[in-house]
Amino acid sequence: MKLSLRCKRGLFLAVVGLSMCFVAKAQNSKFEVGAHGSAFIYQGDLTPSALGSIETTRGGFGVFGSVKMVGPLALRINLAKGSLSGDDSKYANPSWRRERNFKFNTPVTEVSAQVVWNIVNVGNFIRNVNLTPYVLGGFGNTRLNIERDFSETQFKQSAGLDEDLAHPLPNNIPVALAGGGLRYAVSPTLSVNAEASYRFASFTDYLDGFSKSGNPDKDDHYYITSLGLIYSIPQSKGNRNRRKKPTCPAYQ
Repeated sequence: MKLSLRCKRGLFLAVVGLSMCFVAKAQNSKFEVGAHGSAFIYQGDLTPSALGSIETTRGGFGVFGSVKMVGPLALRINLAKGSLSGDDSKYANPSWRRERNFKFNTPVTEVSAQVVWNIVNVGNFIRNVNLTPYVLGGFGNTRLNIERDFSETQFKQSAGLDEDLAHPLPNNIPVALAGGGLRYAVSPTLSVNAEASYRFASFTDYLDGFSKSGNPDKDDHYYITSLGLIYSIPQSKGNRNRRKKPTCPAYQ
C-alpha cells in the first residue's frame, strides 16, 4: 500500500516531534546517578615529579548521585574508594631516593560534596555531537589507614625520622578539590564521561607517613582520574505536569 505525500509528511513530523519530546524529557531530568572506574595518583615527599607518582598509580571506583540546582549547576554527592602508594625505590634519579627507600600504602575512602557546572553543550554548535564539558569543585573527608615502611633504608641516620615516628598518623583528613571533565550523551538517558579532579588542599603532610624526614615545607596531595557512566532519571508524569512546559504539537 502506497502512502500519500501528505501521510508521509505527517508521519515524518510525528516521529520528529516524538523524538524531540523524548530528548527534552532526559535533558530536563533533575536527578542523575553514576558509577566510574578510577586511578588514584599520589603527590608528595616520595615522588620527584610535580605530576605525582605515576609509577605507583592505584585503581579504584566511585559512585555518585546529583540533583540539578539553578541553570547549569548541579549538586553532586560522591563516594570514591581506592588506595594510594609511594615508593622511593621506583626512581633512579636522584640516586639518594633509592638509598633512602621510604615506602607507604593506604586505602582511601572519600566522601565529598561537589558543585558541577556544565559549561556549554557542544551539540548546539556541532551537528550530531552531544558533548558537554564541565568543571567542578567541592569539599570532603577522606578516611585513611597509613602504613609507612623505612625498614630497607640505607641511610644510617635520617634527619627528622624520629620526629616523624613520634607523630600520630591521620585517620581522617579534610580535602578541598577542583577538576573538570567531558560527558557524551549516547542516548537521552545514558552518558559516558571522563573526569580528573585534584585534591589541592589535604591539610596534612603525613598522607605518606613522612614529613620532617622528607619535605616539611609542602603538604601531600592526590588526584583522581576516572571513566564512568551517568544515568539521567526520567521525570515522573506527575512532576512533568507540575512544571509549565510547552507540549508537543499534534500532527494530523
